[in-house]
Amino acid sequence: MMFKGYLLKCTIKIWQLWIVLLILSFTGYIVCLFDSFDTGPGKKIIPFLFILTIAIWIYLSVRVFRYVIRLRHFFRRLLANDYSCGVKDIHWIKDEISELTSLINKSADQIRKYDDLRADRTGLSFRAMDSLFRNNAQPIILADMEKKHFRLNQNALELFDVRQDMYSFDAIEQQEPNEHFFKTFIVTALKDAVVTEFSSMLQLPQKSNPKKVNFRFEPLKNNNEKVRIVFLYVRNGQ
Repeated sequence: MMFKGYLLKCTIKIWQLWIVLLILSFTGYIVCLFDSFDTGPGKKIIPFLFILTIAIWIYLSVRVFRYVIRLRHFFRRLLANDYSCGVKDIHWIKDEISELTSLINKSADQIRKYDDLRADRTGLSFRAMDSLFRNNAQPIILADMEKKHFRLNQNALELFDVRQDMYSFDAIEQQEPNEHFFKTFIVTALKDAVVTEFSSMLQLPQKSNPKKVNFRFEPLKNNNEKVRIVFLYVRNGQ
């Protein structure tokens, strides 16, 4: 406890220990060079310098290499989107590593707060978009390009006279009358990615008769200009 209390009052820097290590090594070399190890004072000094040098070397090695392991573990968790993690360190040692640990933990905390804020804003935006989609008076088919499915709002369900509100891309593509619709949709979403209008036959898996429908294609892109969501506004279904 006294040793810990001393360290709390006296900050020992790693660079200071490296200088001490160099001084001890140089002093030992000078003593060996100019003194007789068998008869002179070097007989007592050399073992002391050797033990002290080894002790400092072991401390520095353990301190640095253990911290490297903890730092590697921290970055692996950070890359796995675990922003709640931090770097643990011995709190009663005050040196460059402890200062670096404090900065890293503050940075991780800022990243976590930013991620929470981003998730909250994203969730709010998604709920607002979902509310507008469900309550819109116009029939809408929402296409999720990542999950690869189409979703119909209530007015679209009534227009196509179906109860199921979600269909996979594969289920729609497999319907023979949908060849033109699906090809136009995919080309527009992956290549053109602009607001456009087109007419096509569309048959849902539960229905035997296709409908000729006019669509207004409106894509939503992410930061990489890749289409993430597509709104297909349905007009004049026959």
